[in-house]
Amino acid sequence: MTEYYFDTETTGFDPLKCKIITIQWQRLSWSGEPIGELNILKEWKSSEEAILKEFLPNLRTTKPFDFIPVGKNLLFDFLFLSKRAERYGLNGLDLQFWHDKPFLDIKPILIMINEGNFAR
Repeated sequence: MTEYYFDTETTGFDPLKCKIITIQWQRLSWSGEPIGELNILKEWKSSEEAILKEFLPNLRTTKPFDFIPVGKNLLFDFLFLSKRAERYGLNGLDLQFWHDKPFLDIKPILIMINEGNFAR
């Protein structure tokens, strides 16, 4: 299993109106330490479509365990990736794709560490 820190930054919360401005990922060691370079694709240096086209092959590997996203609130990122990719005709990130994709969302863990509180 190859785990990667993964995150996106967006211009808002509505994937139909707002766009992805950065996609970031970095390989993690078995203990969760970052290894390798931090990759940041920036929409303002090319376009949203270009950064999606550059990043999506990481998700669409032939082996499902080659790129395992690790992050907080990943469903938000997955929804944005799906809707924005669909806008550019880069289909294939439907609910079945995400259901079959291994990932680790640390949001519930952080809530438990914070004594059940969502924020402080």
